[in-house]
Amino acid sequence: MNVTASVVEAPPTNYCTPTYTNNCGGAGTSEVNNFSFNTISNNATGCNGGYIVWPSSGSTTTTVIPGQTYNISVQGGATAQAFGVWIDYNRDGVFAPSEYVFASPSSATSAFTGTITIPANASIGQTRLRVRSVNAYANMTAAVACNNLGNGEAEDYIITIGAPPIFYNWTPSVGLNSTTISNPIATPPNSGTNTYIATVSDMGGCTATSSVSLNVTNTPAAPSTTGVSRCGLGTITLAASGSGGTLNWLAANTGGSILSTGNTFTANITSTTSYYVYEAHTGSSANVG
Repeated sequence: MNVTASVVEAPPTNYCTPTYTNNCGGAGTSEVNNFSFNTISNNATGCNGGYIVWPSSGSTTTTVIPGQTYNISVQGGATAQAFGVWIDYNRDGVFAPSEYVFASPSSATSAFTGTITIPANASIGQTRLRVRSVNAYANMTAAVACNNLGNGEAEDYIITIGAPPIFYNWTPSVGLNSTTISNPIATPPNSGTNTYIATVSDMGGCTATSSVSLNVTNTPAAPSTTGVSRCGLGTITLAASGSGGTLNWLAANTGGSILSTGNTFTANITSTTSYYVYEAHTGSSANVG
């Protein structure tokens, strides 16, 4: 049994705290009221004091994969808001201007939607996404992830950047219990050498190919035996022939110690006695994958 354990690195803890002159504005409706990103769905949250870090569980967290594109939607309350979103892709605890991933084109009370593509070189592990709102559209820029703004609200979400998947393709498929896993179980259909080819690829289109060969030996037929008889006590010699393997003689049909090896077996008998012979073949095996 193969057991695979993975550890997700925790997010940095040194993020700045965004501030506002008036948290959520005088009316309390300069806010991030509805937010969704991939599987995050955090709606009708109202004002949360100007800044909140949502828990990394349930509908307030998500996992994204480098190279993939995800939908985003953000909406404020009754007061028109402009929005900006950052993701700490390199997990250094800083929302750099280069990590400014979404900006609303104006201030409005309606929802703003778009897409975010996770860069291929994003660091794997947990990190933070920050969304900020502000009344004045001109004040929302890539450089204000930490600045004091006028009226608005900020929310942080702990998200996970997952490792890109690896894809497997085994050929031929005959005799395999799966062609799309790393270590399929093989039951080769033919005796002799059976060769399987594995092609591994990633989401970027990079591929690598390798092969493994299995040498299959047919199950031998039962040995041919010749029984003997004699009158009275004494010695008998039994004979058997096989297909090239080692002939092993035993006193029991299953288990027990080997009494002798070879094509003949000599024994002293005192009554009618049965002996058993089986043929052992040597061979090799290989683990596919």
